[in-house]
Amino acid sequence: MPANLFASQGSVILMSAFLVILSAANGLAMPEKWIAWAGIIMLAIGALILLAVVQNVHPATRRNIHRSLFAAGVSISIALAFSLGESFDIIPEAASKRAAGVLIGLILAAAGNFLPKAVIPVSARACNPARVARAERLVGWVTMLAGIAFAAIWIFAPIDAAKIGSALAGLMAFFTSLTASIWLHATDPGKQQED
Repeated sequence: MPANLFASQGSVILMSAFLVILSAANGLAMPEKWIAWAGIIMLAIGALILLAVVQNVHPATRRNIHRSLFAAGVSISIALAFSLGESFDIIPEAASKRAAGVLIGLILAAAGNFLPKAVIPVSARACNPARVARAERLVGWVTMLAGIAFAAIWIFAPIDAAKIGSALAGLMAFFTSLTASIWLHATDPGKQQED
């Protein structure tokens, strides 16, 4: 049941309200960055509009959208909480940067785990399902491992090295995924027969 709690419309509404409150608090603490706080409030409103739009879609799709909106809300809330703590000198700037880096890494790892399961079913495509599934699993693994590496780099490396190391981990994941996609397209026997 807890998984369904995060996939509910109510959880997204509460998360959106929480984002608005944190954004307003950050706006009071740092009014010079008002455009950033206003942008996050607009994102929260956009999430509520999306909730209204997806009411008539397939229940599994609606659940995935709710989970995605909730996860995005949690991520942004954590970043806003660290920003607020930094503005009141409760959290040092270095800790805030590390937390943001670790959070991005964990999001990448979760996305890598979720990606192969969230795509169009391979049986619904006009291609070799085994090859597509293999490529999607590869991209999922690469993204998940890059996310873990990204988070580990931000936990253990000095901040200047973490900036470079995490960028390299992200680029490596991107180019590996791009290579897998190019390989899949270039070696697709069905595509060559059409030409």
